[in-house]
Amino acid sequence: MSKKTTYTRVTAKIMLVTLLFTLVSAFIYGEYMKKNAIHALAHEDAKKTSMLVFESLYSAMQKGWNKEDLGEIISRLNQVDPNMKIDIYRTDLVAEIFGVIEKDKLAITQNRDIQKRCMAKRS
Repeated sequence: MSKKTTYTRVTAKIMLVTLLFTLVSAFIYGEYMKKNAIHALAHEDAKKTSMLVFESLYSAMQKGWNKEDLGEIISRLNQVDPNMKIDIYRTDLVAEIFGVIEKDKLAITQNRDIQKRCMAKRS
């Protein structure tokens, strides 16, 4: 016996394929949105953390604290999160006014992330 193809079966198959395609599309789009949201939140969190650290150190520098005093603050901040590394360096403008610290200059020339940031600011 041969099976007859009816409009009901064709319609049901089309609906199932459409449903499957919709579910797969929704899943892929959901994963994309989740990754995008996580990336945006991580970026915003890093920016806020950076600003908080900067303001803390800037406040201490306004009070006249020197590099050694700031080193203690940085050491404590670095203990908060083992995946976070904080350090401070003089910019070219500050180095022109107050002098270059050789240890910092060496660290700046060897750190690719700082080099990228310096190049981006100059552009």
